[in-house]
Amino acid sequence: KESLAYIRGEINKQEAISKTKQRTRQLAKRQRTWFRSFSDAVWLSA
Repeated sequence: KESLAYIRGEINKQEAISKTKQRTRQLAKRQRTWFRSFSDAVWLSA
């Protein structure tokens, strides 16, 4: 999404990078929340 906005000239490179990082963190948070619903999950350090 951010890549296309950058290519189209809608946002600059730094803004594209910043938004990509932010959206990645938001996705990771949603995934952690979803995984908590599995009470019998075994967590491994990576």
